[in-house]
Amino acid sequence: MDSEQERVEIGSVASVNPARRELRIDAERGYKRALSALEWLRLIPRGGKEIRCRVAKVKTAKSALVVTLVPGVLRETVAGMKGALVVLRPEELNEPAQEELTFLDAVGFEIIGPDGARIGILVDVIETPAHPVLEIERDDGREVLVPAIEEVVADLDWERERIVVNDIAPYSVENAD
Repeated sequence: MDSEQERVEIGSVASVNPARRELRIDAERGYKRALSALEWLRLIPRGGKEIRCRVAKVKTAKSALVVTLVPGVLRETVAGMKGALVVLRPEELNEPAQEELTFLDAVGFEIIGPDGARIGILVDVIETPAHPVLEIERDDGREVLVPAIEEVVADLDWERERIVVNDIAPYSVENAD
C-alpha cells in the first residue's frame, strides 16, 4: 500500500501468541464488528511496512478480539506484531445500518441506571440461545452479568454511546470469571 493511500486505524495488537498464530486486538470503539468479519487483516508493525495476513478465525475475549491467522503466516512474523496498528482502507469498512447493530457493537458504552447515575461500562456480550447477556464492569471494579431483555434494557442510545437500564438487581449475577 502506498503511504499516500488513506487508511483507517481500527485497533492495535495488545499481545501475541506466536505458537498459536494468535493476535489479541484492542479494537477502537465501533470497529469490533468490522474486525470480527474480516478475511484479511492489515497490520503496520512499529517502524515497519504494512503487512496483509489471512484470518483463520476470530473470537471475542472480554473487550478484545483474538484473531488466529492461517498456518501460512510465519510464527516469527506473529512474534513481531505486538503493538502493531490494525488498519483498513475506507472501501473495506462496511458500516452496518442502524437496524443491523447489536449489543456487541455497544461494547465500551456506559451503563446508566434508572436514576441517571453511571453504573459502569459494557465490556463484553455473551450470546446465548435465549438472549444476549451483557457483561458490565461496575465502577467499583466488580463484574456482573445481566440479560439483555426488555425488563432490563430501557434504552440503547447510539449517539451518546450509553445503555440505560432499569433496576438490574433482580436480574444480575456476579461474574466469577
